[in-house]
Amino acid sequence: QNLTLLDWMHVYDFVDAHPTVTQAQIVWHLGSLRTGALLFDQSALSCKL
Repeated sequence: QNLTLLDWMHVYDFVDAHPTVTQAQIVWHLGSLRTGALLFDQSALSCKL
């Protein structure tokens, strides 16, 4: 699934708010949300950061 620009903005907001969380933990957390789960992998996150 391709994330929209708005989806990536949510990811960046989460990363900024949780600077000590690893990329793998970020991917797991955002992918496990009950509503609005964002499905992407760590390599996609790494490329975007």
